[in-house]
This record gives sequence, structure tokens and C-alpha cells, in this order.
Amino acid sequence: DNSTALNTFLISNGPVEAPVALTVPTAGWSSIDIPLSSFSPVDLADILQFKFDGNGDIYLDNIYFFKDTGGGNMPTGPAPDPTDDPADVISVFSDNYNDIMGTNLNPDWGQGTMMSEMLIDGNNTIVYNGLDYQGIELGSNIDVTAMSTLYLDVWTANSTALDVFLISPGPVEKSKAITVPTSGWQRVEIDLTEFTPVDLTNVFQFKFVGNGDIYIDNIYFRK
Repeated sequence: DNSTALNTFLISNGPVEAPVALTVPTAGWSSIDIPLSSFSPVDLADILQFKFDGNGDIYLDNIYFFKDTGGGNMPTGPAPDPTDDPADVISVFSDNYNDIMGTNLNPDWGQGTMMSEMLIDGNNTIVYNGLDYQGIELGSNIDVTAMSTLYLDVWTANSTALDVFLISPGPVEKSKAITVPTSGWQRVEIDLTEFTPVDLTNVFQFKFVGNGDIYIDNIYFRK
């Protein structure tokens, strides 16, 4: 809750080492999956050390290597960088903009979804494995009436159903179906009028409902 910089290094003999920057501070525990290719030129046949550098107070658990058991069903590269002017954006999750402070990407709503964040070529990406439903609680209730569009990037190789919900207190919620599976990263742009009767002066949650394994990046509202 107080670190502003945290890097993890993998080290092979030499020493040969490479860092990957992690996003801090976190909102609760943050699950991080890092493709081992991110540590190039470290010799993956000869790993002997880890190193962490940064600041603040850090709690770590469950440090391990694992195989991709999804048949390689993951993006080979990050979502394209969005081009909207930061002055015209209210960002929920994106490395390209300043996000709403205090947002909880993994609230406990009793879901079975396994949520994590993955670094793809250094770009933070949300991953929902075995999606049934998953919420996002914004750090503050926001007024998006000056915005016209909800933007997000989606990638999936195996989902057959995916709906995104916008929610205001009550709760009042409305869903919009997204076409899946995708062919590479899919840019999704939804006119905010599609979410009527949600109160756009008082949006406080998102919800995703569907199936399969979903990768999401660049969730934001824009003019």
C-alpha cells in the first residue's frame, strides 16, 4: 500500500539479469503472470537467483513457474496503444492514461473466475481465466455524461459469450454483448446510450459475464 516502484529480476549465471516492472501500489493482492520471454536475455536453462528492487513495504506469496495449459491460447503481443487525447479520457485500466485512483479490479462477489494481471511485453493486461462473472469496483463514483463512448480492447481464443455491464447505485445495470471469439485484439467501442437506464452521473461498477479465458486492456470512457 506504500510502494511506488517494484521490479522483479530473473538471473542466470554470469550473472545475466533482466527486470520486469510491477504496478504498485496494489488494490489488495495483485496476481502477476509474467511470460518468461520478458526476461530475455536471461538463460532459462540455468536460473539461479531472483532479485527484487524498489521501495516501501512489500508482501509476496506464491512465487512459481508454470506451464500454459490452455494450448497456447494467449496473445502473442500487447493490445495496441490507444490514441485518444488524455484530456478527453476517464481511464479505468490502461498504461497509457492516469487511472481512477483506488479501483478494485478483483472484488469478492463470490465469482469462480480466476483474475490476474499479466505483463505482455511490459504492458499490464487483465486476465480472466474460466470466466463466469467478474466485477470491477471504481475507486470513486464518476460522472461520465461528458463522455460519449466506452472503449476497451479484448482478446480471447475460446470464449463463446461475453457481456460487459455498466452499473450505477441501486444497483441499476445494463449489459452489452461483445462478439467473441476475437481474431487478435479487438477494439470495442460502445455508445454510452446503449447502457440506458444506468445513471451516467453516478457510475461505480463494471461487470463481465461470459465464459472462457478473456484478456482485457485499455478500459476507459472517452468524449
